[in-house]
Amino acid sequence: MKAEERVKRLLSVTTKLSDLVKQENELLAQDKRARDLADIVNEKQSLSTVYEQHIQSINEDASMSEVDSALRQRLKDAIAGFNQLLAENKIRLEAKIHASKHLFQVISDCARDRLNETGAYGENGTRENAAARQAYRPPVSVGLNQEL
Repeated sequence: MKAEERVKRLLSVTTKLSDLVKQENELLAQDKRARDLADIVNEKQSLSTVYEQHIQSINEDASMSEVDSALRQRLKDAIAGFNQLLAENKIRLEAKIHASKHLFQVISDCARDRLNETGAYGENGTRENAAARQAYRPPVSVGLNQEL
């Protein structure tokens, strides 16, 4: 395959990946649950593999200097735009992960506090020491699904 054809294919894959990441960023920016996110992530993973293969192929090709400079510039611009979208994507994903961890911590703390509450008074008339004399309470289980 000619170097120019490789560049055109990489340009096409980069454009498709950029569109997917842009869609993902838009969904991540919304406060509601994004049901379409799983499909986008799966497609993004598949295209990322193809992207990496094309990048490797181009890096190993000594004839890249023969490719039209305008086409090479289009590829550079597309990759730069893709990298900007990835940087935004990283920030949005980290924010969602942080929010999920914080939510889980709040739920966990509430469950632990609820478990430590007593329903009766102790011998000295306070509730603080009565926790050790409580009947067995099974642990509280909390989990989160994979949705963001």
